[in-house]
Amino acid sequence: MLIRLVGGGTFYDGWQLRLNLEPTWNISRFVEVRGSYELNGIRFSKRDQGFDAHVFRLRTQVALNTKVSANAFVQHNSADDIVVTNLRLRYNFAEGNDLWIVYNEGLNTDRYRDIRNRPALPFTESRTLLLKYTHTFRL
Repeated sequence: MLIRLVGGGTFYDGWQLRLNLEPTWNISRFVEVRGSYELNGIRFSKRDQGFDAHVFRLRTQVALNTKVSANAFVQHNSADDIVVTNLRLRYNFAEGNDLWIVYNEGLNTDRYRDIRNRPALPFTESRTLLLKYTHTFRL
């Protein structure tokens, strides 16, 4: 487990302190799971205001062989009340030729956070499905 304190510093007219924990588990040579927790403490002493932002991340990498692999990424940010998901499947035809299927989705975890005479936010903030082909040219 990697524990690091990424120092404090100024943040607009206040200050910020960040703590980051990043455990990694290599289940096998084909599977890696990495977690992350980041705490950002932000304070504005002159205004007597502040907040804490918690960011949780989970990454998984799976390689069936040298041709087929998959990556998954999920992140929750308490400051924005959003969960973001990214899934990527990769097929490698040959060196420099890859076909990707990428799925991204953003979810609102607090749909009523900005309710000032507005309707509730949608559960799904964004959703994307991409088919991507990369080809490296050699000269």
